[in-house]
Amino acid sequence: MRTFSEQAIEAGREFNDKAGAGNKNLKDEASGLANEAKEMAGQGTETIKQAVSHKKDAGAAYVDSVAEAIRCAGREFDSDFPIVGKFIRNAASQVESVAGSIRTGGLNDLVLNGNPL
Repeated sequence: MRTFSEQAIEAGREFNDKAGAGNKNLKDEASGLANEAKEMAGQGTETIKQAVSHKKDAGAAYVDSVAEAIRCAGREFDSDFPIVGKFIRNAASQVESVAGSIRTGGLNDLVLNGNPL
C-alpha cells in the first residue's frame, strides 16, 4: 500500500503529464491560428495594394487632365500677355510632374508617407 505522499506525488506526475499534452495541443492550435491570421493579413494587404493601384492610376489621369486644362488656359494668354502664358504653362508642367509622381509612387509613398513627391 502506498502512502498518502506517494499517492500525491503520483497524482502530481499524472497531472503534469496531462497538462504537458494539453499545452502541446494548445500550442499547436495557437500556431495554426497564427498561420491563418498571417495568411488572411497577406490577402488583405494584396487587396489593398490592388485598390490603391487602381485609385492612383485614376488620380494620376485626373491630375494630368488638370495639367492640360491649365496648359490650355496658358495658351489663351499668349497673344496679349506671353510672359503670363509662359508662367501658366510652367505651372502646368509642375502639375504634370505631380501626376507622374502619383503614377510611379509606391504604396508607402502614397499612403503611409502621405506625400508622393
